[in-house]
Amino acid sequence: MSGPDPGLSSGPAGLLPSFSGGHGQRVIPVASATSRAEFSEFSTVVTLRYPPSRRQLDRPYSIEYTWRVYQVRQTDRFREWLAGVDDRLTRIRLGRRLEKVQRGSLGDVAPVGEGVFELREDFGPGWRMYFVRRGRVLIVMLGGGTKRTQGRDIAAAKRLAAKLED
Repeated sequence: MSGPDPGLSSGPAGLLPSFSGGHGQRVIPVASATSRAEFSEFSTVVTLRYPPSRRQLDRPYSIEYTWRVYQVRQTDRFREWLAGVDDRLTRIRLGRRLEKVQRGSLGDVAPVGEGVFELREDFGPGWRMYFVRRGRVLIVMLGGGTKRTQGRDIAAAKRLAAKLED
């Protein structure tokens, strides 16, 4: 049995490694997935209040499950834009960002108005991808561009979002 990971602080009674969760909480990541496919579908977080409440002393910890998985759909305009990105490594990096979105990690997102949001990638010319949310789990990718073309891209994404609602 190996010793504790030097990058982690010790939880209550030194039993479990933990990270600071703010507001007097300790958040402990739990490897609950048995395969890579399961890992992409959900994540598990164990939350301990620190100092623990009397109820938590009766039970060692409570478990909260976060199941935020998004179904990402792409419009033809978005697919054409992504295929038109010249640099192969940039296309790969933008594709990986979409994979993270599918797993529930939206990352750097900003609303741009009329229900349209902007995924920001801070590399190169400042890549932007625009989307709308439909329901709790569906994300529709509308288009993309760079910081330089941001104004035109936002206007086009808003027009496309309005057409989708019809």
